[in-house]
Amino acid sequence: MTQTALEQSFFNREFRSVADFFGGVTYLHIVPQVVRNAGGLALSPEFPDDYGGRFIERIAKTPSRSRDARLNRILEALKSAVPQFERLELRTDTEGDQHLQASYRHWRATAAYQDETQMSDGTLRLIALLWALQEGHQPILLEEPELSLHAHLIRQIPKLLEKIQQKKSNNRQILISTHSYELLSDEGISGHETLMFAPTENGTTVTLASQKEEISNLLQQGLSVAEVVIPYTAPPELYQLPLW
Repeated sequence: MTQTALEQSFFNREFRSVADFFGGVTYLHIVPQVVRNAGGLALSPEFPDDYGGRFIERIAKTPSRSRDARLNRILEALKSAVPQFERLELRTDTEGDQHLQASYRHWRATAAYQDETQMSDGTLRLIALLWALQEGHQPILLEEPELSLHAHLIRQIPKLLEKIQQKKSNNRQILISTHSYELLSDEGISGHETLMFAPTENGTTVTLASQKEEISNLLQQGLSVAEVVIPYTAPPELYQLPLW
């Protein structure tokens, strides 16, 4: 047996749209070391690209017109975080390998160039995130997109996601897992779109933040999700940890 009833195309005709929906969901947790070492990874065609092993390859396979448009949009976003950014493009080296190359403005007359092997973890993760959000229209699951980024930049992620959604003809649903106080500080995030994962003696419970009356009342008073939800989901015995 190699397929479930949900996957088997003959048996799932009556609920094919459900199967297609789950089949199109994308999970993304970019690991910069995987992106940098993509050439040394022996990935089979069936291996999922959850961690960025085929990130450069995906860019290369994108039609040039769409590729350039996406890279230019990413460049404009990155200029806010990295003012020295001038260009972002796909380049082929002398051995035929393709690289994502960025040019930086500095005190010398000619710009400095870096490819993905020299970029910081935060820059590489942000580029991959912005690229992924421009691909397709199916739901995408992002795990801790704030990793390696400056705290003030993390605060801009929700607005950045919203801006990208507005520029796409087919918006995709974005689900984010995070522990970041900065990310959840955005006042545009409501309790109606926040799921709380709280540890209990019998496992983890999942609750919509707005369904908790005390949380809903505090949010209505103007407090952010970060101020209300993060303390609420902390393990009750956590403060005993320093006594170990």
